[in-house]
Amino acid sequence: MSRAVSLVQDAAELLQLFRDLEPRQQAELLSIAKGMTASRQSVHQC
Repeated sequence: MSRAVSLVQDAAELLQLFRDLEPRQQAELLSIAKGMTASRQSVHQC
């Protein structure tokens, strides 16, 4: 349970950092995240 709580706290911190970024930097991070999830999905399909 404590591990889940710490994960939530980490996510909250990341979200706060993300909000502090410039819109251009947010867009770059989102495209990187989309690329990571897309590559993960393609690995699962093999």
